[in-house]
Amino acid sequence: MRNTPILDELSVKNFKGFANVDLDKLGVFNLFVGANDIGKTSILEAIFLLTGISNLDLPIAIQNHRRLLVQSFDDLSYLFHDLDIDIPIELNAKSSMLRQRRKLKITATVEADGSDSPAQIIPPTSAGDSHGYFPDGSGLARQTQSDKSEHIFLRYEGSVSGTQGGKPRRYNGELKVYSRENIQINPPPKDDGMIISASITRPGIEYDSQNIADIIVNKLEDQLLEILTYINPSIRRIAVRKDVVYLDVGLDKMVPLNLFGSGLIRAANLLSLCILGNARIILIDEIENGLHYAAGVPLLKALIGFAVQRGVQIFATTHSLTILRALQEILAGDQFRELQDKAVVYSLSRDRENFVRSYRYGFSEFDHCIKNSLEMR
Repeated sequence: MRNTPILDELSVKNFKGFANVDLDKLGVFNLFVGANDIGKTSILEAIFLLTGISNLDLPIAIQNHRRLLVQSFDDLSYLFHDLDIDIPIELNAKSSMLRQRRKLKITATVEADGSDSPAQIIPPTSAGDSHGYFPDGSGLARQTQSDKSEHIFLRYEGSVSGTQGGKPRRYNGELKVYSRENIQINPPPKDDGMIISASITRPGIEYDSQNIADIIVNKLEDQLLEILTYINPSIRRIAVRKDVVYLDVGLDKMVPLNLFGSGLIRAANLLSLCILGNARIILIDEIENGLHYAAGVPLLKALIGFAVQRGVQIFATTHSLTILRALQEILAGDQFRELQDKAVVYSLSRDRENFVRSYRYGFSEFDHCIKNSLEMR
């Protein structure tokens, strides 16, 4: 079962740049390519919302990830295709492995509202956050009041049903944004039974020190160091103090990871997620960002290896043909030959009517993708 994709199919309607796009025959490792602003990152965000159906923090989180601090419904209106809030967002996925179908409908609803219930404040989040987890600890609940007025908010209708019948689990919730200091989620509790643990990472220099501390406690640091030394051969040891990771590179003192290049930081963050295997689905935006091309093959090989060992499904975006060539090289080797039919490339492009379409390529078609360069930028 470890070589089985968690999600098999995905359908995205009226979400950001997508009027309607379907992805079928998803793999254990899925790579999205295409021109800038075609919607690669939005695909990752759609998956993130679907894995956390009953977590109403997530619409706020994905906007915060883009450094858009949500202060009113206007900041959430960008979730809707062409800003048309009259058409609901509909996200659907099938998981043969979990024997379930997941559906999420997000509707913009207008009503006169003057609620003065306690608000849940959603802080800006760092790259690599998982469902409902904010490592900076700045989420504080306050009580505020708002004037009665016509108000637009998000209504959530989610369900997880068995592919072989049975009564579905349902979640209905509301997300109301009056200001950055007054965000109300009703009902606040998440139904954890509807959530698939997932983590999304963006380019940047942020990491979760607790993940790396857990790796050290579980004596798995050798697996992490093996790959990091490909990037910096001087690295000897790794340690964590408070919320800072330190590396021993042979100097009088260990050096904070924060002072190294973004590629090393990114690799440490991604590898820590895969080694622990706490997240069943890992979403990686611009997987090549900050990395020298020579580090691409060992990092990609490690991620695929851990994905198979830990039963993790990976979705990643890239602009780099080097990453695609590296993927082909890894799958052609003996170690991962059996994974060839579980690694997929999806090319996103616009048709004549300016709608985004998805084109699927299996391992046997990678040569075609590389020779034609697809549309990587």
